[in-house]
Amino acid sequence: MQSKSRPKASFSSLTSDGDRLELAIWNAKIDPSEEVLAVKLDRFSGGRWDTVHRMAFRRTKDGNYEQLQKTTASFVERRPLTIFQAETKSKEDV
Repeated sequence: MQSKSRPKASFSSLTSDGDRLELAIWNAKIDPSEEVLAVKLDRFSGGRWDTVHRMAFRRTKDGNYEQLQKTTASFVERRPLTIFQAETKSKEDV
């Protein structure tokens, strides 16, 4: 029996207009040393939660972030888009 994968961390909050905002952090499937950050906005309507919008980003080993392209296929195509580079501090900077 296969176990369902779980995110490393997940957070959710209700917005002021009642929508649910979720953030989940996963190990990347291709390279587990990388991470995927998934953001989802859901709206309660007709007695159920419907997804309004999704976004996903990949954090590479070198600290860059790329937005993953939205797709309905079972795979996600990478679109190189560096949003920002994570800052790292050396011991000398501290």
